[in-house]
Amino acid sequence: MNNIEALSQLGFDRVQGKSPLDGLRQMQAVEVPAGGDFDGFLSAAMDLLNETSRLEHEAQGLQLDYITGKTDDILGVVLAEQRAQMALNFTVQVTSRVVEAYRQIISMQI
Repeated sequence: MNNIEALSQLGFDRVQGKSPLDGLRQMQAVEVPAGGDFDGFLSAAMDLLNETSRLEHEAQGLQLDYITGKTDDILGVVLAEQRAQMALNFTVQVTSRVVEAYRQIISMQI
């Protein structure tokens, strides 16, 4: 069981009106059009990177607010960090699979 599931079971699945998985659900909702449309794939990849960057900046902002004393909501900070970490892991996995697919295509003999 990961931290998000544990917090959810404890009733902390909603902090400030947000679910810890909201950012990831938005990323998973990105669909790549079938038929080899590279522009669609590139657009989906850029959306994924932008969402990951947004979640990381949000977590950094909350960390800074906590460190400077502007907020005392440590749970919100931890959840933002978890969302950002999960998004980054998801992005790294997608990137790894794309690179692996590229290598397989390059090594094909025609």
